[in-house]
Amino acid sequence: MFQRAVSARDVLLVLLVGVFPATAIAMASETEGTEASGEVEEPAVPADSGPLGVGAQLDPVSLGDQHGKQHALDASVRAILFSRDRAGAGLMTASMETRDAAFLGPRGVVYVNDISPMPKAAATLFALPKMRRRSYAILLDRTGEVTKDFPDKDGFATLIHLEALKISKIEYLGDAESLAKRLEELPKGK
Repeated sequence: MFQRAVSARDVLLVLLVGVFPATAIAMASETEGTEASGEVEEPAVPADSGPLGVGAQLDPVSLGDQHGKQHALDASVRAILFSRDRAGAGLMTASMETRDAAFLGPRGVVYVNDISPMPKAAATLFALPKMRRRSYAILLDRTGEVTKDFPDKDGFATLIHLEALKISKIEYLGDAESLAKRLEELPKGK
C-alpha cells in the first residue's frame, strides 16, 4: 500500500527527469521547499574517454531503424548524420523534409539518432510513431552504447565524414537550410 497518493506533479517529474533534468530538479526542490541552483551534477568521466576526433577508427556495428530493420555501419558508409539531442534531431528532420528514401543511400550517408536519453514511454508513444512516417531509415541507438563517443554539440546536427570507417572530417551544422545544402553537395556513388 502506498503511503501517499501519486499526484500528476509526481508523474510529470518522473517524465521530465529523462528529458529536462534541471527543470525536474528545480520542480522537486520547490516541492520540498528548498532552493535549486539549476545545475545538474554530471557523472565523472574517465580521463581517457571523450568524443572521437578526426583520425579515429570506428568499429563496424549494426543498428536497428525505426521499423526494427537492422542496418550495418560498415566500410561502405561514407558519412554519418548524427544527433543525440532533440534540437539536433529536429534540424536533421527539417533538412530531410523534401527528401525521399533514395536520397541518403547513393551518397553513402546513414541517419543515426541516439534516443537513449528519451524516456522509454515517450519514445514508444510519441517519437517512434512520428519516425515511422518518414520514408528514409533512421538508425536508432536505444542504449547510447554505440554512439557514446560520437562527436556532437547540443543543438547541432553532426556530419561525420568517413573513409573505410576512419573519421576524416567532422562538421557541426546549426540550421536546417545549411545542413540540407551540405547533404546535397555530398557526391553520389564511389
